[in-house]
Amino acid sequence: MSNMFDQWSLYARILASNYMRHRDLSVVVREFLAGLGRSCRVVDLGCGDGWMASECLKTTRVIRYVGIDTSSDAIARVRACPPTGSDPDNARIDLYCEDVFTALAALPAGEFDLVLSSYCLHHFSQPQKQDVLRQIRRVLTPDGCFIWTDLARYSQQTHDTYLKLLVHDMRQNSPALSSEEVEEAVAHVSSSDFPEEEQWMLDTARECGFSLARALLRDEFYGSWAFVAAPGGSG
Repeated sequence: MSNMFDQWSLYARILASNYMRHRDLSVVVREFLAGLGRSCRVVDLGCGDGWMASECLKTTRVIRYVGIDTSSDAIARVRACPPTGSDPDNARIDLYCEDVFTALAALPAGEFDLVLSSYCLHHFSQPQKQDVLRQIRRVLTPDGCFIWTDLARYSQQTHDTYLKLLVHDMRQNSPALSSEEVEEAVAHVSSSDFPEEEQWMLDTARECGFSLARALLRDEFYGSWAFVAAPGGSG
């Protein structure tokens, strides 16, 4: 994977400019969680600086928040301002600067109510994505939720076609970034992003023990889906 995320400032500005629909996504995720009306023990895969989780969990009582990211810069930022939900004095915060495979495997089974994965899993191969989904199902409670936000291809759209369109959009519609920064982001996308077809994502989630609760957002490049742990699903 490229080192775009080693220093978080570039991605933070992409996020702040809403180039990847973070603001729109945070609204629909927050509304979905509000409808659940429950306290949550949360695992946040690829947590970044915690902005997305903070926005999504504003109205949720967070009992425990586990943030996982490989960027030490991002972990330092989330440590300074952790997502604590609607009852900040009673949220336990645990942060891990390591890969999601190692961190998830170390978490106990059946102890978390919610797993967030925002723009994380597209960095992995299909077998790796499947492994992570199985681990997510393992750590969730029997009625737990998983929200998968990611790059997503349409049916029959090739990887190369998707990336060509995405790169064109990045170069045409990123005015808050310098041309050098745009090209740094393009280099990362070209070397490290492996988006799947939406139907593959939905089918694989089902095979790994989830039922689709709601499609939260979908546009030309990005999507977000809320799943619930299926009865008798793989763990």
